[in-house]
Amino acid sequence: ALEAAVVRRLRLLLDCHVTAPGGRLVQGAVATVWYSDKSAAGRASQRSCAHLEEAEDDAAAHFVLRLAFCSQVLHEDWFVVRELALLRRRWKALGMATQKEELARAGLSIYTDDADAWCNVPFQDVPAFLIAKRRVTLNQGVACVPLSEAGSILATRFESQLREGLRHARANMHICQTHIGLDDIVMRIRAFGERLLQERS
Repeated sequence: ALEAAVVRRLRLLLDCHVTAPGGRLVQGAVATVWYSDKSAAGRASQRSCAHLEEAEDDAAAHFVLRLAFCSQVLHEDWFVVRELALLRRRWKALGMATQKEELARAGLSIYTDDADAWCNVPFQDVPAFLIAKRRVTLNQGVACVPLSEAGSILATRFESQLREGLRHARANMHICQTHIGLDDIVMRIRAFGERLLQERS
């Protein structure tokens, strides 16, 4: 059951249209804390799944894929880019009310008026592409981000957390090797991933 869930999630990653945060296609690309109960990004992703059991399987599959793709930087970059694309797709599928709820749970202050909604975040937390696109306004070190762009804040946080998680996984692979069934699945998925990257390079 676990391996089937891993294959399903891998197919989701392969099907994602990979774009850079600003919307530009990433050339040559085939993207925790994510699924922690305390993670807004995780809850947002899980809510797009039809059933809790499906969400739990999807979460477990994500962590197996972390183990499979953490061994080399090239594999790690492929995985991170695809996971970010999947997060963006699932975030867009959420309704506005749910997005506001998740942003608030992530500690972002949400403001609304008759026409617009936005959130305030520290300037250093704003993705560079939003500043380059002039999608934010700045005032005394605080950035005002339109709600339509606020998912990028969670995506930036997720990328940082995911890369840290991959580094931790790479440094602790010996623990995985003590679990024979899990280690077998990770090795098979890793071998498949290596073949895939070679075919698409």
